[in-house]
Amino acid sequence: MRNRGEGAWSSASGRNRANLGQARNASRCQRSSGPLLPRVPTTVTRSRRACSIALRSESQPPRRDPVPDRALEHLARLQRALQQLPDGAGPSERLRPKARADRKASTMELDIIAHPGLLQESAEHARQVEEADFGGIWWTDSGRSAYLASTASALTTERLQIGTGIAVAFPRSPMVTAGIAWELAAATNGRFVLGLGSQVKGHIERRYSTEFSPPGPRMKEYVESVKAIFRAFAGEEKLSYEGEYYNFSLLPDTWSPGPIDVPAPPVYISAVLPYMSRLVGQVADGIHVHPFHSPGYVRDVQCKQIEEGLARSGRTMEAITFSIPIMTAVGDSDEELEKTRSHSRMMIAFYGSTRAYSPVFEHHGFDGLSDELYAMQKQGDIPGMLAAVTDEVLDHYIVTSSWNDLGSTLVERYQDIGPNVRITSYTAADSWSDPEMREKWSQVAKAMRK
Repeated sequence: MRNRGEGAWSSASGRNRANLGQARNASRCQRSSGPLLPRVPTTVTRSRRACSIALRSESQPPRRDPVPDRALEHLARLQRALQQLPDGAGPSERLRPKARADRKASTMELDIIAHPGLLQESAEHARQVEEADFGGIWWTDSGRSAYLASTASALTTERLQIGTGIAVAFPRSPMVTAGIAWELAAATNGRFVLGLGSQVKGHIERRYSTEFSPPGPRMKEYVESVKAIFRAFAGEEKLSYEGEYYNFSLLPDTWSPGPIDVPAPPVYISAVLPYMSRLVGQVADGIHVHPFHSPGYVRDVQCKQIEEGLARSGRTMEAITFSIPIMTAVGDSDEELEKTRSHSRMMIAFYGSTRAYSPVFEHHGFDGLSDELYAMQKQGDIPGMLAAVTDEVLDHYIVTSSWNDLGSTLVERYQDIGPNVRITSYTAADSWSDPEMREKWSQVAKAMRK
């Protein structure tokens, strides 16, 4: 049975405003008893699992928005985005939610994710992001290199954190990756973060012509060997790494960049499912959470798996930073909200059609939805896919808010994930050319630090 554990949304903005205080109270209650709720409900109810919020009565069928006219135009772009999905591990167990008040983040930065353009364009984009008071920029490997975009960004910024989110790992030798990351750490004066992902089998084998399987154990050795190379660069130890997939034992002084004046860059890996999530705790410094997530899934499932990895490495959650990309529906009118929710509905439909990620649906009781979406995608039934993502489904995975409330909504929704949380806007780059939109996002970034 599908539950309503994280709330629903109404197009009646006046009703939402009237119940804003009630929503905040529900969110506070939720942090002590279960998954965090969005701040957009109308009726607070109590259940055995947690405080939950329901918009409509159980007898009223969920509203299905009309299919947006531009749905087909977005299909190709969304399918390309799907190709960046990480991880290939097995299914996840269902976990009962529990409070994590001890993990509350003290501060929270807003970052932006972007696809590289020409180097001059990437450099200017990073400069504008810093000027808008964002905390960081994540460049993702796409048609152009995330590393080159990071290099261009280093030359036009002074404060902005710069990282790859993500760079595809396996086609590049760990020695090559470590060398690039080392130089970027020096060039940014310690502001660079190395974010790695496995990509998917088809791209690794057919586009890059390199080995993919098994992605989990291979990624473990990849991160371990990169960190061993960092230590060798710094002169802390002789290079000696032996694994099943990677072996490194030669680093003459001529071929080493040598020590730098800042620490080695932290290494994040992308993770959705159990193996990669445990690996974060075992060998990495942070996690790139997938855009297709809910706070409940991250908190109740992934955090537990990360803790298992941390236990193996003898560390605590303070060692891990969560980089969490969020899909938002933001607006100050019903029309604006409907437009942005329709776009988010499209993204959830296509991400959700990847059956390997069905645990993200199943955690909230939407069993079988991934299979339904996959079947409709194969048939080209785009309207059916969008109709299947009802408001009940959508509100678990996106944030709906007015512009004035977005910053505080994000903090309330994610602050108890862990002590180190960075939120990444997955959509701000789409409207970045509009100065008015840049200013709105700048105000959100500032509000999140208050």
